[in-house]
Amino acid sequence: MGAKQLKRTDKKTVHFIVAIVLDIAISLLVPPVNGLTPVGVRAIGAAVATVYLWTFVATDWTSILSVLLFAVAGVMPFETLLTTGVTPVLLIITMSAITIPLSRTGFIARVINWFITRNVVKGRPWLFFAFYFAAIYIIGCFLDVAAACLIALPVAKEICRELGYEDDSKFASVMYLGIIWYSMWGYAATPIAHTVAIIVMQLVETYTGGSISMLDYMKVGIPGTIVLGILSFLVFRFVVRPDVSRFINYDPEKRSKSISKKMSRGERRAVIIFCLIVFAFLFPDLFKNILPEASAFVSGLTINAPAVAGIAAMYIIKDENNERLLDFSKSINQIPWGAALLVMGMFVVAPCLTADATGIKTWFANILSPITSNMTTWVLLTLVVAAFCIVFTNFMSCNAIANIAFSLVAPIAVSLAPVVNVYALAMVVAIAANIGIMTPAASAASAVVLGSGASTGHAMKYGAVMIPVGIVVCLLAVYPLAALIFPI
Repeated sequence: MGAKQLKRTDKKTVHFIVAIVLDIAISLLVPPVNGLTPVGVRAIGAAVATVYLWTFVATDWTSILSVLLFAVAGVMPFETLLTTGVTPVLLIITMSAITIPLSRTGFIARVINWFITRNVVKGRPWLFFAFYFAAIYIIGCFLDVAAACLIALPVAKEICRELGYEDDSKFASVMYLGIIWYSMWGYAATPIAHTVAIIVMQLVETYTGGSISMLDYMKVGIPGTIVLGILSFLVFRFVVRPDVSRFINYDPEKRSKSISKKMSRGERRAVIIFCLIVFAFLFPDLFKNILPEASAFVSGLTINAPAVAGIAAMYIIKDENNERLLDFSKSINQIPWGAALLVMGMFVVAPCLTADATGIKTWFANILSPITSNMTTWVLLTLVVAAFCIVFTNFMSCNAIANIAFSLVAPIAVSLAPVVNVYALAMVVAIAANIGIMTPAASAASAVVLGSGASTGHAMKYGAVMIPVGIVVCLLAVYPLAALIFPI
């Protein structure tokens, strides 16, 4: 065991050294031409090293190291870089915290069981799957993806065991892969406690000066992922085609009797506070024409404010056992600190690559000008972006992919307006970067489920089918709908 651990540690050490060598080599060997400045060359070296570290070493402490790399490159002062990612990091922490009581009180498990114990699913396996997928999608819209999977996985295992399906059977794979797929579709649908959406929304503001509100994001994200969900169902039904003959033994009424029908006091209170928080998030968009001054005031507080107020309320209010709905000190390990640090690193990379002192925007535009100068449609660029995100997000962090893809394409999209809608392209990145379903490295959902006995072969085989499906959804649904919501 010790030798294996040492070998693993040595490998990461080698990757760390490679990253630093890459940074130095690029800084010394790449010429500052075609609009690129010496500072820009060093910034590219720091960016390459950072992405390499994220991919092969870690995504948490290396994000802090990236601050040092860009400071040494001379792009911005160290103090300025440290404060760049404060707002999105705080948002990840607060948004994650407000969902913890929904899991702790048992409400999320209740939602899943409510869907799969409807009498109408008895003897109808594909209706059962539809209800089951819908439940996972809904909780995925509001919960961190790892938490959603950890809650849904025991239910799936229990049902497979009751019906006599082994973990490597196609039926079990539909149950398990359904958790990965639909929790990720929910994760892509809303910005509530969802890192990729928050990253993209913040990057849009960084690169364009405009913004995507939570409500407008959901106007695109929810319909787009519902289309993705319907097509996923068809893939399970007509491509996977599991044996459902044993489903005749499933008794929803029996399962329903084993579950308490009455919500506890803690559940009710947690749900009420969470709903009030979500209402506060959406208040500026819903009431901007009716109550303009109040909407402007709430909007000026940023979406961190309702989350912080909700954390305070959940701390003060107690459940039926006289325990706090959210004791932050006891729940601190449930906060995705690694994701928060990764977001900080990403919001160091973005402004450094677009700073005027680097000349990177000019350099990149000059390189692509032969292609983009005669571009008359958004289709080709959107196709390339969607394909890039969907393919590579299955082998590395979806957060990193979203950052890399949008950082590269945003300056191009802005220069190509109105042919290309940068907000619509941002939504394509947000959806496509979340189609990480094939490998354990693709997403937290894949890591949780595939690490619990699900078939990795089935995950690769049927996940690959979703790559062209996802690209089609981005081209035919996500971009056109976003272009309507965000007209230039």
